[in-house]
Amino acid sequence: MFGLVSGFIDWYFAKTEVNILVLGLDNAGKTTFLEQTKLLHKGGGEGNSVHVPLDSILPTVGLNLGRVQTMGCDVTIWDLGGQQALRSIWDKYFADAHCIVFMVDSTDTERFAEAATTLRKVLAHAGARGVPALVLANKQDMPMASALAPMEALFEMDRVRELGRAAHLMPLCARDGAGVNEALAWALDTVRSSSQKSS
Repeated sequence: MFGLVSGFIDWYFAKTEVNILVLGLDNAGKTTFLEQTKLLHKGGGEGNSVHVPLDSILPTVGLNLGRVQTMGCDVTIWDLGGQQALRSIWDKYFADAHCIVFMVDSTDTERFAEAATTLRKVLAHAGARGVPALVLANKQDMPMASALAPMEALFEMDRVRELGRAAHLMPLCARDGAGVNEALAWALDTVRSSSQKSS
């Protein structure tokens, strides 16, 4: 009887494990997003990573890793470098990702076409098939930031959804944390919803 009760307690308090893969071109704000997530959830338990001050963030060469506990989930976030030479390693992480977050610098309109092409390649990869995709239009606090409607069209969000993938575009200001929790909530709710449908 004790074993049954103990097992129920373990099951009841167990947290869902979610792996989030943060991709995007260099200088889009991926590491700032990761650090803000860690900062906002610094009370998240032993697995929580050390926070790097936002003023000390350098371009990622390889990857950064963060772990937080939030919304009933143990969340591991992989922030991968976005330089052209580093994008070849992205697909090594697709199989373990429950959600792909694609960060876009919404002030860097000259690179929108490159970002859109890069996102299409990611979503077309066999290893990323069916993985929910969240596009974050970062730096929305800047006066030169693009509005969301043209970005929605450029990144073909309707077409991505029509192909049966959960996908969404959201505004973000990673620098001050605006939109970080909303992005996490969408990712975690979508992952949980997807896992319930498949079980």
